[in-house]
Amino acid sequence: MKLSKFLWSVFFVGLSISAFAELKENPDENTLWIEDGKAIETGKGSGNYWNDNLKFTPLEGGGFSMEATGKANSTGRYLPMSLEYPYVVFEIAKVEKRPGYVAFSLPVIVGGADMSSVGIGMVSQPQTGIFAVNIFENGKLPRAKPYFRINEHNCTLDFKYIKCVKLPESYIEMLPKEPAKIGDKITFKVHLPKPAEDVSLRFFYSYTMPEIRINGEQSLQLKPENPNDAKVWVGTIDYKTIDFSKKNDQDIKPGGMLIKAVVLGSENNTPVWGANNYPVKVK
Repeated sequence: MKLSKFLWSVFFVGLSISAFAELKENPDENTLWIEDGKAIETGKGSGNYWNDNLKFTPLEGGGFSMEATGKANSTGRYLPMSLEYPYVVFEIAKVEKRPGYVAFSLPVIVGGADMSSVGIGMVSQPQTGIFAVNIFENGKLPRAKPYFRINEHNCTLDFKYIKCVKLPESYIEMLPKEPAKIGDKITFKVHLPKPAEDVSLRFFYSYTMPEIRINGEQSLQLKPENPNDAKVWVGTIDYKTIDFSKKNDQDIKPGGMLIKAVVLGSENNTPVWGANNYPVKVK
């Protein structure tokens, strides 16, 4: 009888472990890893699982929610990172805010004093959409498996996935890839997996998410690079002025300006988000 109970306990422990197996590594040539919520592993402290300071819940139909309440404000895990797979891509399907300070940032890479990276953060007003950022475009990677941290305060976010890829299906480029200053020509390019009928850009400052006006304009209308295959949309401006808050004398640091592509007339009209990977000079 005791042996039978022991075997059943081993059986259920096995079920529990298999239900929270590792995230998928190298599922295809373009993807280094993906967390899609189907097999989330959590635990105390740091290791090859998500720290359970935040509450993870698999969602019906795929994806997962990540909930932050009270003093808990971060999670993370050791994950493989590579300059060959520089893009972190994630899709937020739903945002639920609670009273108090609300914020979210991903990723905060921890792994060495000589490493810098760019992530996406939103204070006060987390948004939904597809987010893609080249975190190592102007950074360094000191080791292959740094600590990948996510900060979250007083909100629940529903993710369809988080992944690390060579090249996303949907992403935004800000060109040239260097600091932007008054008098420069700046080109914005939106890449989509399917043709669209219309794409425009809006700009936001990541701290409390006020709109950024460039040259006095709230938005920038893009045009298809190839009218016969409207998957890539482009717009160029002569950068003259920028206005976003009372702190207009401070340059915008990498990741401080969020760029939102509003996509219409495509099979997937989900907004696409990117960030500036280089400083934007305001004077």
